[in-house]
Amino acid sequence: MRIYYLDYAKAIGILAIVMSHCFAFFPELKWLHYALCSFHVPIFFVVSGMISAQFPEKYEIDTLTFVKKRFRALIIPYIFFSLFNTILKLSVLFATQKLTLEIFNAEMEELFITGNGTVWFLVTLFFAEFLFFVIRRYKSDMVNITSMLILFGLCFFIGSTSNPLVVVLLRILCAYPLIVIGYYFLKPVNSLSMLSKFIWGGISLGLWIILLVNFHYRYSFFGAQFETPLISIFVMLTASFGIILLLSVIKKKINWLEYLGKNSLLYMLIHPTILLFYIYFLAGKFQMSSITQYLVATGLFIFIILACIPIIWLINNKLPFLIGRSNKFKNKNNSK
Repeated sequence: MRIYYLDYAKAIGILAIVMSHCFAFFPELKWLHYALCSFHVPIFFVVSGMISAQFPEKYEIDTLTFVKKRFRALIIPYIFFSLFNTILKLSVLFATQKLTLEIFNAEMEELFITGNGTVWFLVTLFFAEFLFFVIRRYKSDMVNITSMLILFGLCFFIGSTSNPLVVVLLRILCAYPLIVIGYYFLKPVNSLSMLSKFIWGGISLGLWIILLVNFHYRYSFFGAQFETPLISIFVMLTASFGIILLLSVIKKKINWLEYLGKNSLLYMLIHPTILLFYIYFLAGKFQMSSITQYLVATGLFIFIILACIPIIWLINNKLPFLIGRSNKFKNKNNSK
C-alpha cells in the first residue's frame, strides 16, 4: 500500500531543493536559501527510512540482489547524468571562453569523486542504504540505534573538510543515521491522531524556525559542512518531522504533489541542467532591486519546475534506461 504523504514529503523536498538553487543567486534571498538547505536533503533520507519500515520485504533479500536493484536504480542514472552534466558544462564554458585549466580540474574531481550537480545524492543514498541493509540484518533495535549515534557523532566530530574523499564519506555517515531515524519514525506517525499530528507538526516547525533565527544556522550536505553539531541535528530533524507530520494529516490524494514526489529523483537530476543556462548567461548581468530579485527568482523557480515536465515524460516513456529501467519494467508499471 502506497503512503501518499511520503510522496508529498518528497515533493516538498524537491521543491525546496529547486527553490534553494534558484534563490542562491539573489543576495536578497540568501536567508531563504539557507533555510531551505537546512532540511531539503535530510528529509529524503528520513523518508527513505520510513519507506523501508513500511515495506520491510524490500530488505529481506540476499545482499547481491539488493545491490543489483539499488545499483540499477541509483548508480546507473548517476553515471549517465554525471557524464551529461560534465559534457554540457564544459561545452558551455568553452563556447563562452570561460573554460580554464583550474575549472577543468575541479570538474574532473567532481565527476570522478564528489559528484557534479545534484547527482552526488545518488551515490550517498546508495551507500547509506547499503549500510542500513547490512546493519539491519542484526534485527536488533539496540544495534541500529547505537550505530546511528556512533556514525552521527563521528560525522560531526570530523567536521568539514576540503578532502574530496572525506567529503563523500561524511555525506554517507550523516545520511545513514537519518535513514535509521526515519525507520523508527513511521510507527509513531501512523499511531498519532490527526489532532496530535497537527500539534506536534506545528511545534516541530516552530522549533525549527527558532533554531534558524537564533543560531543563524549554516549547513551544506553537498560540502559536508556541519556547523554546531547538536544544532545541526535538531535543525534537520525538527523541519523534517514537522513537514512529514503535517502532510500525514492530508487524507485526500493530491495529484500534483504525488507527481512531484514520484518524479522527485528526475527533478533532482534535470533541474541543474536548465539552471546552468541562467548561471552562465544571465546571473549577475543586471542590477536588481529587492522586489525585482524576489520576482525574478520566483519566476525562474516556476519556469524550471514546468520546463522539467516534458523532459521527465521523455525519460519515463522513451528513455527509461537513463534511470536504470527497462521498457519491460516501464510497461509493467503502466499496466498496474
